[in-house]
Amino acid sequence: MGAAAHLRLLAITAMVSGCVLQWNLPNLGNNLIPRNFFVAAMMCLACASCWAHVLASCRIRWQPVWGVVLIPPLMLALHASWVSIGSFSHYPWLAGFALALMACFTIGLAQLDLSRWQWTSISQLLLGGTSLLCLLTLWSPPYLAWNDGWFSLPLPLRATQGGFQQPNLLASFLATSLVFALWQQLRHPAPIQGWRAMTMLCLSALHIFIVFKSGSRVGMLGLAISMLLLGVWVHRFSPQNKRFGWWCLISLLLAALLASWLGDVVDRLRDVAQGSSTTYRLSFIQASFDLWWQSPWWGHGLGTFSEKIVPVFVQLIEAGRNLHYTPNLGHPHNEVLLWAVETGALGVLSVVGPWIFLIVWVCRQQAWNSLAWLACLLPISLHQFTEFPFHASTAHIWLWCMVFASGMPSTAWRPWNGMTNRGIKTGAITMTCALAFGFAWMLAETGWVSHLAWKNRPTWIAATPAPEPSIPTAREFQHPILKTFASDQFIALNAPRHVTATETIAKTHFCDDVWAMGKRWQNPTQWSLEKECLRDRGDEGATLWHQRKVNALTK
Repeated sequence: MGAAAHLRLLAITAMVSGCVLQWNLPNLGNNLIPRNFFVAAMMCLACASCWAHVLASCRIRWQPVWGVVLIPPLMLALHASWVSIGSFSHYPWLAGFALALMACFTIGLAQLDLSRWQWTSISQLLLGGTSLLCLLTLWSPPYLAWNDGWFSLPLPLRATQGGFQQPNLLASFLATSLVFALWQQLRHPAPIQGWRAMTMLCLSALHIFIVFKSGSRVGMLGLAISMLLLGVWVHRFSPQNKRFGWWCLISLLLAALLASWLGDVVDRLRDVAQGSSTTYRLSFIQASFDLWWQSPWWGHGLGTFSEKIVPVFVQLIEAGRNLHYTPNLGHPHNEVLLWAVETGALGVLSVVGPWIFLIVWVCRQQAWNSLAWLACLLPISLHQFTEFPFHASTAHIWLWCMVFASGMPSTAWRPWNGMTNRGIKTGAITMTCALAFGFAWMLAETGWVSHLAWKNRPTWIAATPAPEPSIPTAREFQHPILKTFASDQFIALNAPRHVTATETIAKTHFCDDVWAMGKRWQNPTQWSLEKECLRDRGDEGATLWHQRKVNALTK
């Protein structure tokens, strides 16, 4: 029965790494991309497979400390019922579901009690998928720019940055996959040599080259530190592979030097202190800390960051702070700080704290032997302090859970007496699978509708003359998750034609939508629309505030 559960997990892993990561349906490029929903759907199926195994065997592996990972989704539900949420009404549900799925998937993987060889087979599938992703990325214009081959590929295979939207996400994902695969290989008593050693070194060099060529400084740093930690672990716990470890470090240096020769790695590292990326991030952090301090314990509410940060920026800039604002600022480029602003210190302790607590507990159980495990967790963990990978990519959540579960210490099986009755057991398994397939279907359908939004976008521009508003009929406008983004896109495309209309009814209708959209997005187009609406309203105080805001944010 355990073998069957492992085979199911292998099949799902192969589907994710070999298909879902590679075949990126064209989309509008926001965080609601199809891949995110497809990966989450696969996680639901894998989670159900793990827990169906537990129910069928009538026994469970459990440590009381594992229960702390159930605190984050429970806390989020409490917070959403206590503190008002922002204009993204779907956000608390998505965030709570993601946290619950992380907990259930991680503990579910621990139930399989996978051997070193089984974890090695899983890591090899992951590495095979990321290697294919590296080869596809290598062809793309930001890298080696083999345009003839690149543009001959089908459109879903031509996603920039490996389909991760931006290089930092690609770099942290590749670094984690590589270090995880190396660790699983090095855990075995037999030395890595021959064709296995050559294959791993070639794939290592390929991953390292892409990470450095991407220009992602957090990716370079995370990968370099992880490789060094892994080298220290090899010296102590895998002495038979010391020579292979040195070759890995040499491949790191050679691939990094090649990427530096072909790209702007040195320039990226040189401007780390005063470059525009650092300057803007420091501005976001300063403003976010001021915003957090306004409500330090419970925060301002889930999904409120984009609305609350603008007045803080205006206030600080007018007070003489040298800060830089970027249009459509929806997060502080720091996962922990985002939780602090929206859920307060209590939220950070309840959402981030349990996972840190469990990491510390595992390290205390395994002492220095956990160093390699920490090396695998480091790239994504470090990335959370410069962006928000778990909000932007469910592939990162999936990989994080895999790595996390692989390092959890084995514990004894305990009988699950409540599942000895055949009828109860059958009903529990049926309900678990039904819920998983139901969630997987809804997530996959959401991903498909997100792709349809890309197809339908050209039709969102009204064909009828102003002031008669067009009525959207696409599916995304009725979707509980995508409707807000779809409506905002439609308004941004159509409102400029209608806010200048002479009919008061048409202008009022669109101006109400403009005010609502302003809670989620702040950019020059939005400011222009607000100005037109304020001119019609004749509100002198609001007009003055609008001018102050624009002057401050465009300095």
